[in-house]
Amino acid sequence: MMKLFFKTMVFSQALGLLFLLAGCGKEKPWIDLPEIPLVESEYICEVLDSAIVYHTAPYNAFTDLAFYDGSFYLTFRSAREHGFDSTSSIKTMRSRDFIRWSEFSNNLEKGLDVRDPKFLLERDQLYLNYTTINPNIPINKKQLRIFKIDTGDKTSLFSGNYKSSDIWYWYTGIFQNEKLSMGYKDNHVAYYQVPQSSIPYPKCALDLPNSASEARFVTSQNRMYSAIRTKYKGILAVSDLSNICTAKLWQLPVYQLGGPNITVFDENHLLISGRELLENNNSGKNVKTSLFLFNTKRNTISKLLELPSFADNGYAGHVIKNDTIFVSYYDLHVPTGKAVIKTARIKIVKKHA
Repeated sequence: MMKLFFKTMVFSQALGLLFLLAGCGKEKPWIDLPEIPLVESEYICEVLDSAIVYHTAPYNAFTDLAFYDGSFYLTFRSAREHGFDSTSSIKTMRSRDFIRWSEFSNNLEKGLDVRDPKFLLERDQLYLNYTTINPNIPINKKQLRIFKIDTGDKTSLFSGNYKSSDIWYWYTGIFQNEKLSMGYKDNHVAYYQVPQSSIPYPKCALDLPNSASEARFVTSQNRMYSAIRTKYKGILAVSDLSNICTAKLWQLPVYQLGGPNITVFDENHLLISGRELLENNNSGKNVKTSLFLFNTKRNTISKLLELPSFADNGYAGHVIKNDTIFVSYYDLHVPTGKAVIKTARIKIVKKHA
């Protein structure tokens, strides 16, 4: 299912032309993949507390969470609306106790929209990356920024801008001691090696049976796991570390999986989160930010819980410490009509322990 992709811009353009000639830009019909069984959870979860930690702007969304140098770091996009907003900014907040938060940094890009912030922890250094958009410039319309989080209460530019006119960079993580970025276009999710130079180079891409979208990866037990959002059900791609360009695709029993996140829970489990459409229903009360636990040994998945959420929500960040899952996400605050940033602490224990 994996193949070499985007080796040169010429090949990229030729591939786009081929799609156009073959189907006038239409998607392939959905092809069912083997589905990971949904089983009863091995764990019991309890929400210890949940709080709104930011609500000033009309639309606050797309969170991520990290623990670094003794503090929690929470990042999100703050804007007037979900769509293009040149006044948007990427805010980062910090807390020692996950209760009292203070603003750490505020990244703006003059005349540009900023979106989809993510953290990257590498060699005891925390990085922040996000995408900038300028729809008025056809070339380099979307770019990826990567910043280093300094201890001096600021962010500083670490690497150059990663430029692309057609790839939506979504996530940058660590793979075999190197940075690896993921981006998507049409029905492909592409992996990019990130050298110290300013431009990442294409490694390969995952060919999906439907429109690809947001994706994140993690490595565990000599495997690479990529959680991917599509128009239908979420997908989990599993590959050996020796060749991530050849993967087994599994369908998750989760509709949409908006803003997927995937974290190592323990040596046999991965924590997966995303915005879920219950029974594929897009009405407000049926749209939930949900947490799942994937058993890597049994190839099964169980639902842990649905966080308090309604309509426009999700895009969670998580940090696991002992028996507690720390979560950030955004949610529609119905009384005010604002999208607000929330946190939650969840205690998780194994049944019959």
